[in-house]
Amino acid sequence: MKFYVSTTRLKRVSIPGAAASGGGGGGRFWQVMKGKISPQTAVNRRICHRTVVMPAILLLGLLLPFLFVRIAFLVLESATVCSSSIECMKWKFFGGSNATLLREELTRALLEATNSIDDESGIATVEGSNSLLSFEDLVRDMMSNRQDIKTFAFKTKAIILNMEHMVQMAKRRESIYWHLASHGVPRCIHCLSLKLAEEYAVNAVARSCLPPLEFVSCLTDPSFHHVVLLTDNVLAASVVISSTINTSLNPEKLVFHVVTDKKTYTAMHAWFAVNTIDSAVVEVKGLHQYDWSHEINVGVKEMLEIHHQIRNNIYRKLKEEDLEYEEENDHKLEVLSPSCISLLNHLRVYLPELFPDLNKVVFLDDDIVVQHDLSSLWDLDLNEKVVGAVFDSWCGHDCCPGRKYKDYFNFSNPVISSNLDYDRCGWLYGMNVFDLQMWRKTNITAVYHQWLKLSLNSGFILWHPGALPPALIAFEGYVHRIDPSWHVAGLGFQYPQVDKYTLEAAAVIHFSGPAKPWLEIGDPEKEREKKRKKKKHFLARKVSYREMGMLGAIARHLDALVGPGVMLLYPLYASMRAIESPSTLDDQQWLTYWILYSLTTLFELSCWKVLQWFPFWTYIKLVFCMWLVLPVFNGAAYIYENYVRKYFKVGSYVSPNYPEAQRRVLQMMSLDARKSVEKYIEKFGPDAFDRVVKVAEKEAKKH
Repeated sequence: MKFYVSTTRLKRVSIPGAAASGGGGGGRFWQVMKGKISPQTAVNRRICHRTVVMPAILLLGLLLPFLFVRIAFLVLESATVCSSSIECMKWKFFGGSNATLLREELTRALLEATNSIDDESGIATVEGSNSLLSFEDLVRDMMSNRQDIKTFAFKTKAIILNMEHMVQMAKRRESIYWHLASHGVPRCIHCLSLKLAEEYAVNAVARSCLPPLEFVSCLTDPSFHHVVLLTDNVLAASVVISSTINTSLNPEKLVFHVVTDKKTYTAMHAWFAVNTIDSAVVEVKGLHQYDWSHEINVGVKEMLEIHHQIRNNIYRKLKEEDLEYEEENDHKLEVLSPSCISLLNHLRVYLPELFPDLNKVVFLDDDIVVQHDLSSLWDLDLNEKVVGAVFDSWCGHDCCPGRKYKDYFNFSNPVISSNLDYDRCGWLYGMNVFDLQMWRKTNITAVYHQWLKLSLNSGFILWHPGALPPALIAFEGYVHRIDPSWHVAGLGFQYPQVDKYTLEAAAVIHFSGPAKPWLEIGDPEKEREKKRKKKKHFLARKVSYREMGMLGAIARHLDALVGPGVMLLYPLYASMRAIESPSTLDDQQWLTYWILYSLTTLFELSCWKVLQWFPFWTYIKLVFCMWLVLPVFNGAAYIYENYVRKYFKVGSYVSPNYPEAQRRVLQMMSLDARKSVEKYIEKFGPDAFDRVVKVAEKEAKKH
């Protein structure tokens, strides 16, 4: 069947039948005529229809899939903005050409969410918001529930607040754990102190006088360079002293005054007594060895009690409040540090009383390392000031991050705000030059005690705990500013920003802060630097060996190196040869040696407590045993014949094989006579000896 369609009028409809289609008869057709058209016009219209309509259909077939995909994405993206797909399409095509509308709607929703924050918890109370722990959870929830933009804003705000709270808590824990880790004593240091205390008890060398008697006059000689350390850390003191000596141009002029407490005194004394430093003078003194006046004792006791009360007060507040992480809270956590109540840490204000015969000293903390010569500090003119200290940091003039007065004091209190400057930089403790002669002319120590009492009466709200805040007030007007290259501090904090050039140029680097050099919580870069310093000058023992040389080291341990060979190995070898030798002279020589060596060892064990006071006993014993052993002296036989045999009577030995009567006779004979009789009995028999005895008795009766 064929249709012919015209846009103007219907010309003809022809429906051929099966026969017609096959070419035979019997076909029907309908013909409708309403006008007349030429065959050429019909052909042209069919050609136009094919060239216009078909490409349009193909073009729509290509565009419709892309349009469908775009609409699907629009619906998915706008699921949180509108409630239905039709509204999404309407918003997108008719009202969404401008992205400002969406931004304004989202801003309004966020502001509404901010204003609706719960005042108690600080987190928006949106249903299901507590289960959202990450941004992925939020996206998954919005895709599954198809919620509007307002709910999206509330949940976003809630999850952000939750995350902020978790970050604050994590920072708080990190800060607390950081400070707690810095206050523990490493096991190696604790064990070292115990071993040194034992060494002090059993070794006379460890108890020898420090300094030796010939250097005692140097302790008060003003021509020497006097260095003061107040510490209870043995290894830290060793690092300070050894690094100062290694970098000094004139180490023979250095005199170190190490002051420690009674608990650490034995370990500290044993360390520097055993590991002697020949190029400098070291004095170790305990607080219990000072004979202070009653007034000073009362002042020290009062000072320590006030610092104890300050610590306890702030510690109670820390337990009661919910401490969020902030910069100023690091000062509060310092209350956990033992240094806040350490007597040695607060005795700095009593330096004139500790050293009444000295005029000028350099004070060094135990957490510093000296990198350059400090000799010029003793020649420094303080311009009639008491202390020389560094004010500025590595970042420039009047730059002291974390060390301004506002970081130490409570300026909300009128007593502080009326006396101190808010933005003033505090000077550094740790490497200071003190003019003790000028100090004695001032009332610095008295002012220090006055402010401590004022802090006590005000409820401990004037400053953060520590030794520096009251010292800043007491030394007001008595501090001389020195060059910042002398002292770079703050290396013990978690994120110090000090460049490598500044560190290398500094005369003293100070590990002030929690991360001390002897702990494992420091920065990896500084840890590697510390290990490099260790190889150079970590132990005082290495200083002594380097200056004494290899021969000096051998001389120090000569008794341990030579003693076993001289006193044991060679006599054992000679005794074995004597056993194999047919001569009896060798047997007698080595038997007498072992007797004398046994007596010497017995004497040493019995009188060990007394011999500890003789540092050279081991060398005396070594020389004595060499005299006994060497054949050229034959000392063992000489001492045995002249002293041992005279004072130690031992019955002559007679074989039990002889009859009782013969044994009594043989024991009364001398050694030479007994040997002759024993040979006679062995040759002629016991009966011949009895006959000789009877004849001798008869002759004796005649006379």
